[in-house]
Amino acid sequence: MRTGKGTEKLYTVKKTSVFVAEKLTDLLYPPRCPVCAALLPPLPDLRSECAWNDLVCGNCAMDLPWLREPLCKKCGRPLEESRTEEEFCAECTSRKRLYREGKGIFAYRGQLRESVLSMKFQNKREWLDFFSAAMAQSADRYLKRTGVRTIIPVPSSRAKKRRRGYDQSVLLARKLSVRTKIPVCEGNLIRIRDTQAQSGLGMRQRRENLKDAFVLKDSGIVSEPVLLTDDIFTTGSTLEECCGALRRAGITQICFLVLCMA
Repeated sequence: MRTGKGTEKLYTVKKTSVFVAEKLTDLLYPPRCPVCAALLPPLPDLRSECAWNDLVCGNCAMDLPWLREPLCKKCGRPLEESRTEEEFCAECTSRKRLYREGKGIFAYRGQLRESVLSMKFQNKREWLDFFSAAMAQSADRYLKRTGVRTIIPVPSSRAKKRRRGYDQSVLLARKLSVRTKIPVCEGNLIRIRDTQAQSGLGMRQRRENLKDAFVLKDSGIVSEPVLLTDDIFTTGSTLEECCGALRRAGITQICFLVLCMA
């Protein structure tokens, strides 16, 4: 797969634009805790250079629902109590995955869940600084071990982007790229049709709903291994379909990193 100056230039432009945006954001909106919305002390650095614990208040930092071992070695989900001595969850044992392995950062519950929903539906895009910091720091060893070379965000539907005015998955991927220095390739993996909302659908219905909904436009600008990124992992159906699109384009080394696991 092709690499080189084109990809590096994309990363440099993104990094510069993020720095400018951060300065403007801090002038307009003093930093607040993304979990409880309390005002934070002045940040010691630019948001993209702060540690995750500088971007959240002390009380909330102690109660964050980090995902802890034992976790499935394939999908990264917490193992059920009956399988804590196993390496894989029941679902990963019973069916083949299209990705190599995956990792999540938080359990999707409590105030953290409400914070993610605010980011998605109430335009709290400033929370992405904390989310990307938590992802980059918690997944540092995972990213080095897997050797991922390209970040590809799971794209939102056109209808959702029109309603919200932004694609939170793309914004999260950009900030993660700045922190990890792994180039992000956006706008290449696309949804070719809008799909029904996944909530309320069963596993089989989710798969049918997303079947052939994604396509990779140009595999030549993607360096493997690839890291698919998203905000919430529920059943994994969306990620599986994205993996299918990558594989149809000849990309076989695929990992993923998500902010939350439901």
